[in-house]
Amino acid sequence: MNDCSLLYCIVDSSVHSRTLLGIGNRPVAIVRHRELGAAVSYLDSSDSLSMPPTVEAVRAFDRVVTTLSNKGAVIPVRYGCLLGTLEVLSTRYGEFTRRLDELRDRVEMAIRILLPPVDVSHAQAAEKPTSITTSIPTSASGSMSPSASGSMSSSARGSMSSSARGSGTASASGPGRAFLEARRRHHAGQDWLVRRAESIADKVSRNFSALAVRSRTEFSATPKPPYRCPTLSVYFLVERASVPAFRQTFRGMGRDDEYKVLLSGPWPPYNFAALTDPVTC
Repeated sequence: MNDCSLLYCIVDSSVHSRTLLGIGNRPVAIVRHRELGAAVSYLDSSDSLSMPPTVEAVRAFDRVVTTLSNKGAVIPVRYGCLLGTLEVLSTRYGEFTRRLDELRDRVEMAIRILLPPVDVSHAQAAEKPTSITTSIPTSASGSMSPSASGSMSSSARGSMSSSARGSGTASASGPGRAFLEARRRHHAGQDWLVRRAESIADKVSRNFSALAVRSRTEFSATPKPPYRCPTLSVYFLVERASVPAFRQTFRGMGRDDEYKVLLSGPWPPYNFAALTDPVTC
């Protein structure tokens, strides 16, 4: 084995990579250890120093993982992991084989919900800002805990001199009060959006409870390319044989004019391949 290789995924030893090309059109090889294999592309010393995650490189990386996942169970790893020796396959052999067994004949389906901008009118009753989270585990229940918020005590307000009030530096309609009110409304609106996302995620997950082995939810209140709106993603680990039924259930799922729903997959189980300790090379 070369001194350094780019690792795509851990695979069953039965998986082969004949004629498969990876990043930079480098051949993909399966380096084997007992019942495990590591899908790699051999690099020279200059390659290993610079592997920027360009769009072309990431697509090539995903193409390799997707192709191999159609041939057997795979554990995808993060882009850019460089493998120097086979030691990781031997030291973590039991963990890898158990995870491959969990993912065998299973794929990932994804439902993405594009939410509208925050409607502050829904949040006007909120009085305290609430902390924002960008990940909503499906198993979580209950509302999110509000963050601590301070307010000026009545004694402190009473200590303000009449001259200060007269000057307008702390007037009820001054820029400071307007700023605080704007922040309150912003946080209240974001809190409403997070609660709305939790409710939608729960509703969507219930539709597929009979088909999904596991599910995972992510929420981004801040728009991220290519989307220009808050985005809720619900990932499902399903049996490969259940993909047609999953699509049929999606088509029969009730729609809401308030948000747009997109379906994608099947994909390699990227969101369910997390190891106790991520592979670091």
